Amino acid sequence: MTKKNQFKVCSWCLLALTVIVLASGILLECLHGSSLHGIECSVFTLIHIVLGVCFMELVLWHLWLHWRKLGEWWNRIVRHHSIGFKLTALFFFLTFLTGLVCVPMWISCGHTGLGGWHGKLGFIAIFLLLPHIMHHWYWYSGKSKPLNPHHKRH
Repeated sequence: MTKKNQFKVCSWCLLALTVIVLASGILLECLHGSSLHGIECSVFTLIHIVLGVCFMELVLWHLWLHWRKLGEWWNRIVRHHSIGFKLTALFFFLTFLTGLVCVPMWISCGHTGLGGWHGKLGFIAIFLLLPHIMHHWYWYSGKSKPLNPHHKRH
């Protein structure tokens, strides 16, 4: 599979999974630990965890397709010209870290306050991601020109 095709598969999967992870997070926020139509909240939490792991794997693949060398990722993020990009990376990292802590806590003792913080950080991360998606919408829509004529292609 060519690199361009890998980008297409990765980006379209990320776009779809962004919507699904957001929806599952909103559902968990609304349920507050209650069941829905006889389905326990723990089922929805487990689904959200699996979706979140898949989402983070796709994010890592996306970054690898762009920057290849893992050791350079941090420097590229820090040196990036956009404060919005840096904030998005920060909130995704915080969401990832709190998710790593929340999962074992959820398994051992159920929902905790940290899970609520994880969700709020995740909502902020996805909200901050929207300009990135819109900035690259020309690529998703199949148009040959970027929305910003001064934008340099990758």
